[in-house]
Amino acid sequence: MSGPRATSDEFADRLMDARERGPVVEAERVLAAVSKRLFGTDSEPVKIGRFVIIRRLGAGAMGVVYQGHDPELDRKVAIKLVGMVATDPRARRRSATRTLREAQALARVQHPNAIAVHEVGTHDDQVFIAMEYVEGPTLAQWQRAAPRSWREVAALYLQAGRGLQAAHAAGLVHRDFKPENVLVGQDGAGPGGLRVRVVDFGLARVVSESGATPDGAVAAAADAGGRSGDEESGRAVEGEHDSASSGAADEHPVSATLVSQAQGPENSALAGELAGDERARSLPDGFALHANLTATGALVGTPAYMAPEQFTGSQADVRSDQWSFTAALYEGLFGARPFRDVPLPERARTIARGLPPAPARPKLPRSVRRILERGLQARPEERFPSMRALLDELERALRPPRWGLLALTGASAVAVTIAALQLSASASRCDGAEEALATAWTRDRAAAAERAFLATGRPYAARTWALTSATLDEHAAAWTTMWTEACAATHIRGDQSPVALDLRMRCLDRRRAELAALVDVFIEADADVVDRAAQASAGLTPVDGCADVEALAAPQPVPDDPRI
Repeated sequence: MSGPRATSDEFADRLMDARERGPVVEAERVLAAVSKRLFGTDSEPVKIGRFVIIRRLGAGAMGVVYQGHDPELDRKVAIKLVGMVATDPRARRRSATRTLREAQALARVQHPNAIAVHEVGTHDDQVFIAMEYVEGPTLAQWQRAAPRSWREVAALYLQAGRGLQAAHAAGLVHRDFKPENVLVGQDGAGPGGLRVRVVDFGLARVVSESGATPDGAVAAAADAGGRSGDEESGRAVEGEHDSASSGAADEHPVSATLVSQAQGPENSALAGELAGDERARSLPDGFALHANLTATGALVGTPAYMAPEQFTGSQADVRSDQWSFTAALYEGLFGARPFRDVPLPERARTIARGLPPAPARPKLPRSVRRILERGLQARPEERFPSMRALLDELERALRPPRWGLLALTGASAVAVTIAALQLSASASRCDGAEEALATAWTRDRAAAAERAFLATGRPYAARTWALTSATLDEHAAAWTTMWTEACAATHIRGDQSPVALDLRMRCLDRRRAELAALVDVFIEADADVVDRAAQASAGLTPVDGCADVEALAAPQPVPDDPRI
């Protein structure tokens, strides 16, 4: 009898512990496990709203994140459930307001590289957000998993930056961008099939179209048309995202009153509670994004990635996000942070003295180093005018290099000059990817499709087009990259036969025709097309298959759709 008794006691302890930790769903999960273990019976599925809970993914100071299943749409979801265990009604209200603000922030950003919100609701007096579920590691974990080329790192950061750019375009400042807040999924259209999403908008700050927050704070930012008003704190971990290195203060979000010294995501500190701000309590729910949740000037963010103006209590704007992005990119490229050994009180002064010499990375282009230097400037006005400007420079740096002439003398110079001219002529043949794609996707065709979407009168037509066009941009970029690489393999590097090139180009022609046909439909869009546009654009056949020469040369070509 000692065995079953011990097992019963063990589960009873777990049940009591789950109840004490707050979220009712935890106790429900443990109770279901007790029934299964002791009696071999299956209990009713544990649910949050209509979503069936599968497993716990991680926990943060604000609550717990679960993997769930949406039975209506048959899809996986990630559910953030906020544990409002405080007895003070004002504290519970603040917790709910934070969660609602994050949901509203995410709903404003519809982009392939930003996490999508499916639903917001309550469960046993707790607020939950049902979000897109991403199967994959954080960007920080991906960076540490294996050696990465600078191109691999920069390509993923380019995607993450586009998600951040979309947030700015929606009038948001993220304020806690870091590799741990970027998820790497396996569902991308580009080389490698990776697609990243920016997550954890718990610190995001909205800017209204007028440039002012509801409490009257004046806003002025370069990219989104506004600077955030009063500062607030509070965040939640999106999953089991471990810190970049240690559990020091650099790793965790902070407020003016609290810095977490614990290790790991489950001890990531909630960045302070509201200190006597009655305005948050009186604001209607619609103003959750605008609510001031800490005293003005509170320090919020993760120190290792915080811009110097945030350390001095100045208001964060889109240029602060740009600094955080560049600091994370620097770490991804060099494996170390730019100001890693500087104590927090001295951080702003040290940054003002300039970027220290970067570690060696021989193949990293000078153009990328210039991007890092400018993005990490201490003065916001000396950085790029917007995330778009920074990312356009990074995208140019990722393009295949052009061949130049070597400066030699005598007969060697003549021979090398002739060879270089031949290479240059060959390289010029590989500059035509954008022209080759012009029949499918151009600015004019995009503008025509956008007009058609808006003309349907659907209230969400503009947002749907923003999401759809971003997906098409990503697909087009993958196509042009693949076209250029295929051309270069034969005409520049000489490591691919003309037959293989022909196979790859025919494959790319099919992908281009598919894209052109879809854009043709969008240009003539009606309401039904708008309703299905995001799904249709996401369903375009990836171009990755055009790199598999063996499969393309097979007597029975492998179907484009792997499900066939």
